[in-house]
Amino acid sequence: MKVATLATARKRTTLIYRMVIWIQDYVNDGQEAYDEHHRKRTLRYVNGNAMEFGYLVLQKAATPESIPTPTSPG
Repeated sequence: MKVATLATARKRTTLIYRMVIWIQDYVNDGQEAYDEHHRKRTLRYVNGNAMEFGYLVLQKAATPESIPTPTSPG
């Protein structure tokens, strides 16, 4: 828990430092951008661990059955 608190404090301090020194505005990319970044980071982590054991992780191709269909309100 202490490491997570320290990491968060460092991240916020770095953000404030950049805003003050380089006169940059704070830009919030939103939840979707964060989710995409988290997904990519997680996939990189999983692929790295799989490679250590000699496995290759492939992304499943989207098939018509796996794509959700919209339902009409009713």
